[in-house]
Amino acid sequence: MNQKEVKVVKRIFQDYLSGIGSFTIAKELEKEGIPTVVGGKWNGTTILKILKNEKYK
Repeated sequence: MNQKEVKVVKRIFQDYLSGIGSFTIAKELEKEGIPTVVGGKWNGTTILKILKNEKYK
């Protein structure tokens, strides 16, 4: 994982812990033009997978 990806994952965890829902986080990342690792679109399911993935914890 490169530094840009690390920043995005940290942001996702911080936003979620601040009470922002996964779909809202995905919407904001899309709005800001931040790409996923594979270049796809962000969605709530993708955010939840990251939050549940032990290697990101």
